Amino acid sequence: MDALLAGPSSKDAGLTTAIPAGTKLRKVTIAGGTATVDLSTTFGTGGGSTSMQQRVAQVVFTLTQFPSVQRVSFEMAGTPVTALGGEGLMIGTPQTRTAWESMSPAILVEHPLPGDRLTSPFTISGTANTFEATFQVTLTDVAGVTRYEHYVTATSGTGTRGTFSQTITFQGAPTDAGTLQVYEASAKDGSHINIVNIPVVLS
Repeated sequence: MDALLAGPSSKDAGLTTAIPAGTKLRKVTIAGGTATVDLSTTFGTGGGSTSMQQRVAQVVFTLTQFPSVQRVSFEMAGTPVTALGGEGLMIGTPQTRTAWESMSPAILVEHPLPGDRLTSPFTISGTANTFEATFQVTLTDVAGVTRYEHYVTATSGTGTRGTFSQTITFQGAPTDAGTLQVYEASAKDGSHINIVNIPVVLS
């Protein structure tokens, strides 16, 4: 949560946040699979309904990446939040990832993260909702040389989000910058869609 509230850093190329600058974390408690996050009142200021939805989704997805958390309850300044923002986004009940599926990218890579140092082998994991549950993974070094290229299959797809985890082995590379790219090949024309580029360090 501290990292989320700090916002994207220089290593997080292309990433943005909907959480207002200056939002502070008061505390997080976890009990029975529910994380209760207490934020400063800044969390509920500024932005319209889309921004409110995005910031709630960011917190939910951040906390539910851990096995001990299945749902998230919100407080601000110690008071439970039932509605957020001027348009009254209702979050009075614990929030799950399923409730915020529309806010998730088609391919959500949860590991590795931007700036991570990768040694061979490493594991790529996350969730995806792609046609026939498949998508492509490529790993290139700073010179543009492809060190790995293969497809990944999630547990489900074509309208249903599934999980994926695959071990990737790449041939020797210098300790240098690289890019892990995931994308889906369009069923219509084969073009690359839902592209995610993750800057990494290869060693």
